[in-house]
Amino acid sequence: KGGRILYTLTPELGATQLVTQFLEDRKEGQKLIGPVSWDECPHIPPERQAELLSGIPEHEHEMRSRGIPFFGSGMVYPIAEDRISVPDMKVPPHWRVIRAMDLGINHPTAIVWLAHDTETDTIYVVKTYAVKGENAATHAAAANKLYDFAPVVFPHDVDMTEKGSGKTVRRFYNEAGLTRTLDFKNADGSISVEPGIMQLMERMRDGRFKVFHSCIEFFREFRLYHRKEGKLVKENDDVMDATRYGAIMIGRYGVPIDKGYRRKPKYKRAMKGRR
Repeated sequence: KGGRILYTLTPELGATQLVTQFLEDRKEGQKLIGPVSWDECPHIPPERQAELLSGIPEHEHEMRSRGIPFFGSGMVYPIAEDRISVPDMKVPPHWRVIRAMDLGINHPTAIVWLAHDTETDTIYVVKTYAVKGENAATHAAAANKLYDFAPVVFPHDVDMTEKGSGKTVRRFYNEAGLTRTLDFKNADGSISVEPGIMQLMERMRDGRFKVFHSCIEFFREFRLYHRKEGKLVKENDDVMDATRYGAIMIGRYGVPIDKGYRRKPKYKRAMKGRR
């Protein structure tokens, strides 16, 4: 009869249709107050929070204490977000950087910019991008907005041919200005997924993998990336795949920022002279 419904929940079942709608696609007449964290509840003092969390698996901490949905025991990376999340900062010029892409057709194209502190062997996700429905020129322009001197890691299917033009996907991106491309390979030359996931998991656990707060596309997929009956669910994984490509390749192919920027003026002058 036109009244109101107040509904509260702890999202134990992850990003269900109801949870996703209120978080990302609220309709007229719907309002979300939250997520509400324990820090906003004066009846749960810090010492009680610590006591409660001590009896909860680590990968459930964000869901229980902050209302952030996850996929329970099926999570690929059952790591608390606060263990990998760090404030944005200026990347030191001696750190090595790389870009990585996961190509989308019926799903978003993802780009991830990563930096490697070789002194501590810590990899940082600096920036993320995930856009669906645009062409190669749009994605290439986005990729070149940061570290345009750094290599770009492509997945193995980058050389598939587009039926209408006969061009490969790589050629479309090359013509759009994305030229320093590499094909993804694990250290052993394979393109298997699980070795990279294991390496990232190890880094997350020992503090050698960090993500800037502003990388919202990363954290959205991080919460949704899960397995069903032991198999990876190939949905909401574009940024996750690009992150894995870059993290595995940055140690071998990452470029120091200071050297990359020193090369750019020489390149421009050479091109100007040739004209």
